[in-house]
Amino acid sequence: MEIIDLMYNSINTDSELDLLCSYLGIKSTSLYGCNREGKIISLYEQCRCSQFDKDRLLYWISNKIKFTTDIYFSYAWNSAGYENIETPVQILYNEMSSRGYEIKRDIINLHYGNSIIEFMNNLGKAKLVVIFLSEKYLRSINCMYELHEVFRNSRYEIESVKSRIFIVNVDNKKAPNSDELINYWKEKQKEDKDNTPFFENLIHYLPSILKLIKDINYYTYTDDKECTSNIITHINRKIHTSYNISIDININNPT
Repeated sequence: MEIIDLMYNSINTDSELDLLCSYLGIKSTSLYGCNREGKIISLYEQCRCSQFDKDRLLYWISNKIKFTTDIYFSYAWNSAGYENIETPVQILYNEMSSRGYEIKRDIINLHYGNSIIEFMNNLGKAKLVVIFLSEKYLRSINCMYELHEVFRNSRYEIESVKSRIFIVNVDNKKAPNSDELINYWKEKQKEDKDNTPFFENLIHYLPSILKLIKDINYYTYTDDKECTSNIITHINRKIHTSYNISIDININNPT
């Protein structure tokens, strides 16, 4: 994506344009153009003449996109036998929220009267979903509904799915084999006739889902700050990649 396209995507109001000009040390009154689009072009032309200004411009855009991209967390709740699988979710949520990331999470964003199905459908359309993988996740109807929605909204194209998910293994248990899990969900289908279309789709695509989980590079969570920091760094890289931003993910504010 070209810098000018990134500017169009990330500068949504005149006040944001004024803030960016202030950050770059450029007077907004010096921009020609009768509307915001024209002023963005004018600002781009001024920054293009200086590598220093281009670096500062990319830094601003990078952080604007990073902190306005909705990131959904998909995970199984704690229960008997799975007492600690939510701990990494909470730690990562706290750390990323403190850094300014917009995190969507069911227990935070779902309020009385809200639709859980609507929330899960929106998760399936999100640009980035962090999946906290566990044995329970693969046997949870809500979790597998969310994961299936990501696949469905990616038209079941594996590369598209890969670009939209980031997997964190939270219980370090070996995933059940495909036949075992398919049999598990076939039994669930017999118990729940109301959701037959969902079960049929899930069972059909389950081998592809499990193959993706097996093949994709994912993080196994360990209880230390370095692991949390590394996960956030790679999530940040994922966001930048999804926007095709060629920028050092660890870039410091050029001053």
